[in-house]
Amino acid sequence: MNISVEKVYLYEVNFRNYKILAYADIIIDNVIKLKSIKLLQNTLDNSTFLQMPTCKDTKKPFFEILNKSISDSIKNLILEKIRLEYDEIS
Repeated sequence: MNISVEKVYLYEVNFRNYKILAYADIIIDNVIKLKSIKLLQNTLDNSTFLQMPTCKDTKKPFFEILNKSISDSIKNLILEKIRLEYDEIS
């Protein structure tokens, strides 16, 4: 499976016990484009995790990632893209 990050939107906002770090659009196998995946950071232990996009009407995810390694790969790709963009700004 080929997963690439098309765009990262840096968006640092604190909310309850976590911080929104960024939104990202990803492409899977040049077939599926997933928009507005949130990268969140737990403010208690600094761990990062993903929140999948939700339908505006029901606030429930409209898809599910069944393989945890894919979720971890997406998270790491987004973090790497953020690092690269931050290095370009500095």
